[in-house]
Amino acid sequence: MKVVSGGTLVTEAGPARADVGIDGESIAAVGSSLSGELLFDATGLHVFPGFFDAHVHFLDENLSDHEDFTAAGRAAVAGGITTVMDMPLNDPVTATAATFENRLAVVGRKTITDFALWAGCIPGNVEELEPMRDLGARAFKAFMRESRGFPHCDSADLLIGMQEAARLGVPFGVHAESDDLMKARTAQMQAAGRNDPEAHMWAQSAFVEYEAINRAIVLAREAGCRLHVMHVGAVAALPEIAAAEHVLGEGQISLLTMDSEDYIRHGTWARFAPPLRPREDVERLWEALADGTLSYVISDHSGGSPARKEVETIWEASDGAGATQTCYPLLLSEGVHRRGLSLERFVTLSSSCAARVYGLYPRKGALLPGRSDADLAIVDLNRKWTIDPAELHYKHPWTPQAGVEVTGRVVATIRRGELVYADGEVLAQPGSGVAV
Repeated sequence: MKVVSGGTLVTEAGPARADVGIDGESIAAVGSSLSGELLFDATGLHVFPGFFDAHVHFLDENLSDHEDFTAAGRAAVAGGITTVMDMPLNDPVTATAATFENRLAVVGRKTITDFALWAGCIPGNVEELEPMRDLGARAFKAFMRESRGFPHCDSADLLIGMQEAARLGVPFGVHAESDDLMKARTAQMQAAGRNDPEAHMWAQSAFVEYEAINRAIVLAREAGCRLHVMHVGAVAALPEIAAAEHVLGEGQISLLTMDSEDYIRHGTWARFAPPLRPREDVERLWEALADGTLSYVISDHSGGSPARKEVETIWEASDGAGATQTCYPLLLSEGVHRRGLSLERFVTLSSSCAARVYGLYPRKGALLPGRSDADLAIVDLNRKWTIDPAELHYKHPWTPQAGVEVTGRVVATIRRGELVYADGEVLAQPGSGVAV
């Protein structure tokens, strides 16, 4: 048995001093003074279940010049993440059994984290949903707006997909922005010659998101499916999300740690979808994390080459930024240290809730002997550091949050009993992760 010794273990039950015994890929024991081969001395450190990022865009395949599973995976384990769920917004779109199966093969050769795949729900592919579920899809994802070649679903398409998701017992996620409202408002801004972040924020305003969220809630209630609202930014929709038993809301780290002033300052480099919101809205999102309206936090990692941001107009820029490496340290810094979230709540937000809702708990998101994979994020809770692009492992290491000071640093990551990151070095080999 190998042992991670001397640390303070943190689970949903709270923190406690204990060693972790590891047998092969699994947790074998949790207790004091465990004997065995020392894998890592965690004295003075906090040991969390490996973080579970349920919403990433690791691209690859025909987009591998922008990001790939190996580079993004290195960044992920450097940020304490041991499991990711990759979105279907790819080239080709992951929306048929054939594209899903091919993506499993491509990713399997490159991945460092363990992984699962979302399957795309697009107009006309309802017969593909069950085969993709059978191949391992943990959830279905639809866009309510056109997005980088991913066909959006109108209300009829959504209802058909949601009904099939309900029949199959699979969660259904939506990118909730109204396509027709967004396009009309964008056209209005462009006709006025506007090419600035404030014009983009108006075109994709909180109202555009709010309308789509409410429509999705109504449709999901009719279909009887479990609805997951991705990267919630429209605070007006929080009461509806909280009141609907069949709905789960997702927190996104960029929307929680930047605001509209950052967008104005950084321009295209801080363009997201939905766009960054005013500071008062950001604080309301934190309240929703604390009270349970938002259920877990994700990176929505969407790295890319600078060419995707260095464009002539705000309308041409791609959405998103790399975020896996900094996601959960920022959640510790801004949530636990600055706003008083408990460590127990942090565990729920960073791993255990996502593992539950996507059918992987307690294999993932827990530290239970005989039941959990030996996935650990080992953190120096009080270490201060500054986000430096030179330390990022993304294929293109840039971030609009360069220079931000963070309290809480991942010092080691263990994935299924293997030390995959320590002392600033990624130790894992491509292809060492597995599909879950």
